[in-house]
Amino acid sequence: VVVLHRGDPDRGTVIVRVDTLGQGIRIFTRAYGPEGHIQWTPALDGAAVNGEAADAYVARCLNWDPDAWVVEAEERSGDNPFAAGFP
Repeated sequence: VVVLHRGDPDRGTVIVRVDTLGQGIRIFTRAYGPEGHIQWTPALDGAAVNGEAADAYVARCLNWDPDAWVVEAEERSGDNPFAAGFP
């Protein structure tokens, strides 16, 4: 996992770019559900997109929320490695 953009340590969303190693990039954003639990929402209808489209989406997010964190992980399945939580 690589931190691509350091956000504010106390606020700002988290954006996860998942590189599927040849099948495109999937993007997930962290949000809080109605009961305060963390949930991950797939961006771009959950589709794997090319690097240019992923970069454009992340740039729009950072323009709207410069406090956001952006991390990238490699996972052939395209699954978000953070979805299960942390050990």
